[in-house]
Amino acid sequence: MPVSSQAVGTVLAPVEMLASTRRLLAYAGVLEEPSDCCFNDADTENFMALPQFCVSPEWQLAIQSRKSDPDALGLTAEERRMGVHVGQDSTFHRPIRPTVQLVTRGKIGAVRQTRAGALVVSAFETSDNESGALLVSSHSTTVYRGVEVSGADLSQGQASMPPSFAPQEITRHTLPIDRFFPHRYSECADIWNPIHTERRVALAAGLPDIIVHGTALWALAGREVIRRFAPGKPASLLRLAGRFSAMVIPGSEVVLEMGEAAPTEATSAHQVGFTLYNMAGDRAISGGYAELSRSDTAAN
Repeated sequence: MPVSSQAVGTVLAPVEMLASTRRLLAYAGVLEEPSDCCFNDADTENFMALPQFCVSPEWQLAIQSRKSDPDALGLTAEERRMGVHVGQDSTFHRPIRPTVQLVTRGKIGAVRQTRAGALVVSAFETSDNESGALLVSSHSTTVYRGVEVSGADLSQGQASMPPSFAPQEITRHTLPIDRFFPHRYSECADIWNPIHTERRVALAAGLPDIIVHGTALWALAGREVIRRFAPGKPASLLRLAGRFSAMVIPGSEVVLEMGEAAPTEATSAHQVGFTLYNMAGDRAISGGYAELSRSDTAAN
């Protein structure tokens, strides 16, 4: 069945999640984030979630919406399984702190036809359920491979495109991805899709092997940006965006290239562009973009 573009604007049922110390430590642990503020839970004033943790409650909403609103897009169960996460663009407004009851709300923000299939953008907002303070806003893009769109392409409230710029000095960083990383990430991020952990399912889906989660590669790239430009200050990360454009097989290495934009008076944030390459030299993340607080990066 084709995806109906009339689904744009559909509001998804919100989900709640407790930002427990256990969850925050597990997420920082699987990404091997060295910042003390993400591991020293005894420092109650500064302890916080790694900003990329936002994908965990967003995934719970995405899964719940498939169960509670299965007909919103007009997809069959088989077509829903053809969905591939191809992009993430998150803006971090305030740190997520432990013991906060999070509420994540969402809606379908865009539907359009691509050569690969139906592209659907979901807009998510995660807030402190008690105070109502907005913590993170994201646009998550999924392509349903081989699925058509009925109706004209529609969009509503799309995120602004990251600015384009020629980075100054580009640095290269090689990151090993061990064979069991996707299994640890699945459990620590609470993001489970069997194509990332079960080879039988991955092969049946036409993949050459299990593949690393796009959000995991996105989060690792963000970790490296923080380490390079604001070491020990993950709260300085204001925005992290990228397109997931090629697969990474665990048990291999990836190469991250990144460079900062020349500072100007017109920009209020420190801007970094990055690309992540898989072992074959293909762009696993293209159009990578990060913004960091200038006050935290001025000395670096």
